[in-house]
Amino acid sequence: MNDYHYKFKMELALACPILFHRIYTRWLLFPGDDSYGQEIGTGWYGLVRELCLQAEKIIYTKAERKAVKNYFMEIKQKDGALDITYCGEDEEIRKLVNEACRKSQSICELCGKGAEFRESFPDLRMTLCDDHYSYIRKDRSEVIYEL
Repeated sequence: MNDYHYKFKMELALACPILFHRIYTRWLLFPGDDSYGQEIGTGWYGLVRELCLQAEKIIYTKAERKAVKNYFMEIKQKDGALDITYCGEDEEIRKLVNEACRKSQSICELCGKGAEFRESFPDLRMTLCDDHYSYIRKDRSEVIYEL
């Protein structure tokens, strides 16, 4: 994991301690363990940050504040769309999660520009802008992340 991804993960964990209390606790117990949490391209960072801050505010302002029952277990890309595992019972947050996942289907995962779903090879299903899509080679590891 590069420094930018690590900084983003830590920024979210610190800005949204209720949503990420399980992930944050794991990082404290197992320093350097990057296998848990967020696995998304930088193009979706703004979308995820906005979602997390809104959800954290909803939980914090509710009278009951059942923090233990409201958390994000995982944020990842799955089949070209944002996939968030939300563990909680708040319908308002669930709607925000669904909306963010829907929006991700038109945002490039790598740069944040307008995009569309692309399926180039059996193992490559991503939402990419025209610029990033044009750089994809047969080998998935050759995707150019910065233009």
